[in-house]
Amino acid sequence: MAFPSQTLISRSASVLELEYDKTSVVDLAVGYKWDNIQTAKEDAKAWVMDKGESYKVKKSDQKRLILECLAADTCQFHLRIYTSQASRNTGSCFLTTYTPHTCPPNTHQDFSQRHASWYIARSHVQTILRNRRIKARDIVDNEATWRGSCIPAKQARRAIRYKLEQIDGFEEDSFALFPDYATELKRVNSNTYVQVKLHETTNAFQGIFIALGPLRQAICHLRHFLAVDGTHTRSKYRMILAVAVGIDANDEVLPVCWALMPQENEYWWSWFCGNMGQAFPDLKLPQRASTNWVVISDREKGLVTGIENTLPRINHIHCCQHIAENICARYGKAAKHLWWPIARATSPEPRQKAMEALRDTNIKAWEYVKALNTSTFLAYHISALGYSRFGHDTSNIVESVNGIWGEFRDMPPLIMLDNIHT
Repeated sequence: MAFPSQTLISRSASVLELEYDKTSVVDLAVGYKWDNIQTAKEDAKAWVMDKGESYKVKKSDQKRLILECLAADTCQFHLRIYTSQASRNTGSCFLTTYTPHTCPPNTHQDFSQRHASWYIARSHVQTILRNRRIKARDIVDNEATWRGSCIPAKQARRAIRYKLEQIDGFEEDSFALFPDYATELKRVNSNTYVQVKLHETTNAFQGIFIALGPLRQAICHLRHFLAVDGTHTRSKYRMILAVAVGIDANDEVLPVCWALMPQENEYWWSWFCGNMGQAFPDLKLPQRASTNWVVISDREKGLVTGIENTLPRINHIHCCQHIAENICARYGKAAKHLWWPIARATSPEPRQKAMEALRDTNIKAWEYVKALNTSTFLAYHISALGYSRFGHDTSNIVESVNGIWGEFRDMPPLIMLDNIHT
């Protein structure tokens, strides 16, 4: 299953390419033909405005469009597009009549439709395709450069949204397609594990978990270390993109499974981790010291409980960077600086000295660190328990994947997952 927008992202979202889309400019004459009436209506109205003129819609339906001048009593302007009886089966329509304006130029001054989202978007198609995260102020600046027109930022935002909805379709419509998408993934590779979660009463889409067949086979060749995290998507419904990331023998990062879910809490993290255990049965097997699996994550309560409830044999440790950020937010940078010698101490003596330094600097920070479970972060304590973090005391590997996928997170959910898949 492929989607039109999977080829649209060709450059970094941080790069703005100033490009006027000349393909949006049409040059009409009587007899001009369109394949459908909707395109004809938009092209005709844009053609009039591109010439600095205005119009009033006299009649518009599924068969015709008739435009006249705002000063119809004194101006002879008339434009008519019509779908003939013979061409209605194909949807074709034609420009059948055109009489130019005979009114003075001031008739067209401050014509409001020049700020319509569909009209603004026509000139920015290529720019939006190259940079889906373009800002409204960039559209405003481009309009000022190209047309000498000052448009409101609100209309620029609407123009971006209008064009992206034309490209991607409406986000609401994509949710109904997830069951078919899951079926297609399993048809392509029967070893792929996919679970779609639907609401028990309404049957509405709630979440999807994906572990592709090749990744399920690859996990036995990875180091026994996974990082798990979730990040918000940036589309309309702001769902959570959860991912588990592993490391191969070459120290290269590999996302092994991912999911889309409505929020981060104990229920949904249990759902994610439970599916991860089903997709990768080795995570649930009784383990020996040589086969211990380690999962690192932040200390989000729902995630901690989800791992403990569904993957009880996993050795769950905490990301030291997230702890450091919590210390910094609560007790300041000086306390954060003193945290790292504690976390990375290789024996009790240097840890004790680091703890004393923290206590002398900030007693509240010392109390916070002292209350932490050392088996979840302390270097020499983890080594004594008989398993390895393979040199990682943060979940940065999952953050790097989130960064790579960042440009996809603006897309509607189904297209986002298809881009991740491809």
